[in-house]
Amino acid sequence: MDALLSKLFPLIAIWIVIIQASGSTAEQIPVHHIEGVTLGFLVLRNTDGEPLAYGDWKQLVKPDGLVVGDLRFQFKDGSLYEEITKFTQSGKFRLVSDQVVQKGPSFKQQSESWIDVETGKITVRTSEKGKDKTTTEHLDLPEDVSNGL
Repeated sequence: MDALLSKLFPLIAIWIVIIQASGSTAEQIPVHHIEGVTLGFLVLRNTDGEPLAYGDWKQLVKPDGLVVGDLRFQFKDGSLYEEITKFTQSGKFRLVSDQVVQKGPSFKQQSESWIDVETGKITVRTSEKGKDKTTTEHLDLPEDVSNGL
């Protein structure tokens, strides 16, 4: 189990920091301006200014008030990065779920991760040399876990 966690560390380290830091009673972010529909076109460049990936950012608000943000980059080498974040904004921002996919040669390790705040279920699936590994953990996620996303 320790070997598996050490391989998954880069993917879950940020979540551990967020969760541990939030234990210090961080304040939830109040909503001052309601999020709405957004569409943007993006270019990811290296330090020399050469394009590595092209992408888009789409955000929509469903009739029930759920905000869904979808950030997607398609790399020139065929790699894909996509993050779909769902949150509510009734008074304070509250994360509902987050899903991240990293596939292709631009990434050292192929991975998919899911966070479901209501159930506290965090799942990370990695693929290395054709072998898939899936780890699922339960964490009691605080209400302010959305800070920083």
